[in-house]
Amino acid sequence: MKRQTTDLVRALAAVNKHMPRISTELLTEAMAAEKQREFAGLLVGLASLLTRHAEEQEPKDLITLADRVRDTGRELLQAAVQLEAGTLGGGDLKEVSGLLRALAEVLELYGDKLPTALAATVPSDPPESPGP
Repeated sequence: MKRQTTDLVRALAAVNKHMPRISTELLTEAMAAEKQREFAGLLVGLASLLTRHAEEQEPKDLITLADRVRDTGRELLQAAVQLEAGTLGGGDLKEVSGLLRALAEVLELYGDKLPTALAATVPSDPPESPGP
C-alpha cells in the first residue's frame, strides 16, 4: 500500500473517531465557533488528501493551465480555512507565499498563449448602470 493511501486512511480514521462528539456538540449547540472552524479545516485537509489520492488513481494526462490553477486554488482555499481557524503557522504562510509566486509565474508565462476565444467571453467594459 502506498504511503499516501496509508496517510489518507489514518486521517479518515481520526475524523471518524471524533464524529460522535462533534455531532453531539453541534446538535446541542455546545461547540464553539472556533472549534467548528478548526474541524472544518481538518475536513478541508481530508478532502484535499482524498482528491489528490483520486487524481493519482486516474490515468496521467497532460497537465493543463486550468489544472494548475485549480490545484493551486484548492490549496489556497485550504490555507484560508486553516488561517481562519488559527492553525496555520509561519512556515505554512511561507509555503502559501511560494504557491502564489509559482501561480503568478505560470500565469505570466502562459497567460498570453490562451486561446483568444476565452478572452472574447470577458466583457471589456462594465455595463453602464441605468440613469435616474
